[in-house]
Amino acid sequence: MKWEFLGVQHLTELKGDHRGYTYNMNVWRSKVPGGWLLMSMNERSQDPQGTISFYPDPDHIWNGHDEPQYDDLLRPLGTTG
Repeated sequence: MKWEFLGVQHLTELKGDHRGYTYNMNVWRSKVPGGWLLMSMNERSQDPQGTISFYPDPDHIWNGHDEPQYDDLLRPLGTTG
């Protein structure tokens, strides 16, 4: 199985006292029948555990970056759609 590195997402979880935790999520994808397997791993974790998800895309048209939901779901902290 060949994995393609898509990049790093910097996500911050804020608490009520304006402190929080920053996740630096490395994201990869691999072409499989019917779509893509996505793997993410927090590089800041002391015990990194990968997460696998399936992204349905039977024709494999997703380029890894320009999906319409991308700007809404993975936008930088403090910005709006």
